Amino acid sequence: MEQETLPTEDPKITGKDCGATSAPEASETESSKAAAFLLGLPLHLKLVLDSESHRTHVQLVSGQRFYQTSAEHLLQYLPWYVGFALGIYVALISGYVLIACIILANWFAILKQHWAIGKAAVNGGIQCATQRISMVITEEGFCETDRGVESRVGWTAMNQWYLWRAILFIELTNGHWAVIPSKHMEPTDVSLEALTSYLKIKGIPGQKLKDA
Repeated sequence: MEQETLPTEDPKITGKDCGATSAPEASETESSKAAAFLLGLPLHLKLVLDSESHRTHVQLVSGQRFYQTSAEHLLQYLPWYVGFALGIYVALISGYVLIACIILANWFAILKQHWAIGKAAVNGGIQCATQRISMVITEEGFCETDRGVESRVGWTAMNQWYLWRAILFIELTNGHWAVIPSKHMEPTDVSLEALTSYLKIKGIPGQKLKDA
């Protein structure tokens, strides 16, 4: 699965006089957050994945491939475009206006398809239905139930995580993703920051991404 990682948000430490946090202090903070999160386990969550969540996920994984996909499609059909342009030119100078109009109509049809393919790269190609998911987080991992289908994921089956636009994305070893949006989550007082601290303690690498 291809992915272009977005710019990371790396705070710059300028010195202790400016309120910088040393590495041991940062580690203790992460540990305290993770410990607090651990005390709340097992944690029962109700999640709603809407179209916005799906689009954000596609944008994260694809690395905003809209223009790249469009360019690839344009280069693939470039000989057709050149041929259409020459055909229209020859038809016009020869007085065959109707033929020129037919060629022009076909040209616009291909251009429309080219735009649709590029747009599909961002939107996932389909309108995703809203998903209502129940998730239980335990010391062993996640247990997710989606429309009667239950999936269990241990911590060792998680590759990495990204926190972006108030949504936590966790990549699994099988290429699938766990998506946890804070905007549509119950209970609402659960901290994704605390969850990421817990993931770090479990040895799962990740990063918080800044918005483009």
